Amino acid sequence: MTYAIAIIVAALVVVAIILAYASSRVLSAIAERYQREGNPVDLGAGSLNVLEIGNRSSASPPLVLVHGATANLKDLKVSLGERLARDNLVVLVDRPGHGWSDALARDDGHSPEGHAVAINQALSRLGAERPILVGHGWGGAVVLSYALAYPEDLAGVVAIAPLSHPSEHGVARVHSLAAMPVLGWLFCRLLVPAFGRLHLARWTVRAFAPRPVPADHAEAVALPLVLRPANFRNNARDLVALDQNLADQARYYGQIRVPTVVIAGDQDRVAPMAEHASRLAGEIDNARLVVLNDVGHMAHHVSPNVIAFEINRLVERLWSQPQGA
Repeated sequence: MTYAIAIIVAALVVVAIILAYASSRVLSAIAERYQREGNPVDLGAGSLNVLEIGNRSSASPPLVLVHGATANLKDLKVSLGERLARDNLVVLVDRPGHGWSDALARDDGHSPEGHAVAINQALSRLGAERPILVGHGWGGAVVLSYALAYPEDLAGVVAIAPLSHPSEHGVARVHSLAAMPVLGWLFCRLLVPAFGRLHLARWTVRAFAPRPVPADHAEAVALPLVLRPANFRNNARDLVALDQNLADQARYYGQIRVPTVVIAGDQDRVAPMAEHASRLAGEIDNARLVVLNDVGHMAHHVSPNVIAFEINRLVERLWSQPQGA
């Protein structure tokens, strides 16, 4: 029996070494292929990666773009940021623990509220006053939390395919596993880099459905960055904690008073419109709901011109108002 156990342990060690080697090769390739875009903004207990592009002399409110789950700032940069930057100052952020931003060493580090606090601190250091916040998916939950916490510090909100209310569908098993204390760390270190592309491919198909995934999508948005162990684990912990955070947050949406635009695809399988966008728009006074037909969760990639138009429309509406109105 002792000999058999020793054989099993030795086999497991060999498998772990092989997986560690394979994962290290993948991570080395990711580090070589994808370079940092943006600059760190020191928050005291870590930094937030921020990229500013566009018209810095624009007198209109800066646009702050906040990406969703399984992503980084390039997701909104290539879909909306570069379009909006023609006439506006655009500020893109890597949410805490994503892209090139540090994770938050605080109790609410995986909550929309915690991310909103970090973004507010970064914008204060940058001098970006009363911006319009644009958030997609998980980032939609963040900009809504920001509107509740800092109503005097922003001009408006655009929530694209937002995750706004607790889901009825639960969390994917891969994220539940990745978020576990010890086993999750090993899973993210040994298995995710080597085999995570299979998960990303399935997730992307679901997110784009019913539309096809563009052939160059993963490369264009630097999607493999999430395969880095810390990024994948932070993303999983964000997702696992989200439903409880939204249950607490959603009770207060009726208090949001800033101009709000909610944009959603009617075929969204990640954040079904009836459960999130439509419900949200009904809870915020005078919110504008824009429905995109035959579009799924990745509306900003499928219908970027329509969404950019709606954002610029809000900018024009706010800028045409007398100062202080």
